[in-house]
Formats: sequence, structure tokens, C-alpha cells
Amino acid sequence: MDYDVIIKKTDEEYKAVNELMEKLLAKMEMRSQSQLDAWTSEMKALFSQLLIHVKGFFEIEEQDGFMITVLQEHPTLAPAVETLRQEHQTALSAMERIQQQCCQAESPDCQAIDSLCKQLGEVIQYLKTHVRKENQLVQGALASDIGAQD
Repeated sequence: MDYDVIIKKTDEEYKAVNELMEKLLAKMEMRSQSQLDAWTSEMKALFSQLLIHVKGFFEIEEQDGFMITVLQEHPTLAPAVETLRQEHQTALSAMERIQQQCCQAESPDCQAIDSLCKQLGEVIQYLKTHVRKENQLVQGALASDIGAQD
């Protein structure tokens, strides 16, 4: 894949993931008991979209994105890259469990919704932390490249 296309796709997925996470967090804050069915449907739809975009984002990173470049330029960072790949699997597994629970719950009670919201908040925090780690890895690799040229 062309490098410019990779950057564009990565940026699009990253923006979509962040936008959906923020929408979900805001929606969790505005839960209405009187319109619980509508709220639940909106949450399910937003979460399904988030899962699609997270999968796309991780796929780009692993197959065409920064991971390949970092490994080619800095093979000593292989353990850190592998840790990030494993975190992808951890996040996706957690998200798929949440989605399965959402699909199974036809008319969830408040306790089930509280539990799902807690899990969702934890997954969103995990994703944000993960992205920070990725950014630190890339910045560190770039900094070592710059330092090597001096």
C-alpha cells in the first residue's frame, strides 16, 4: 500500500475511534431511565461502530503501518512491538465480550447496564493508554533516528 494512503487511512481510523469513544463516554453520562430502550440501542450502535474502527485501526498498524516500519528500522524494538500487538488482541477480546453481552441482553436491567458501562469505560481507558504507548514507541524510534544522524 502507498505510504500516503496508509497515513490517510490511519488518520481516518484514529479520528473515528476517538470520536466514537468520546460519544460513548458522553452517552454513558446521559443515561435516561425513562428512555432506556432508545439509549441502549444507541449505545449498541455506537459500540458496534467503535469495534469496526478499532479493528481497522489495529489492522492498518500491524499490516501496513508503523509496526512494520519500526521493526525494519529498529529490530531491537521487536519485544515492545510484540507487546503492543498482544494489547491489540486483549482490547479486541474485551470488546467482543462486551458486544456479545450487549447482543444477548434484550432488555437489560440497570445492574447489567451499569456493569456494561463499567466494562466499556475500562476498555476505552485501555485503548487510550495503548495509543499513548504506541505514540511513545514511534516518537522514541524517530528520536533515535534523528540522534543517529547528528
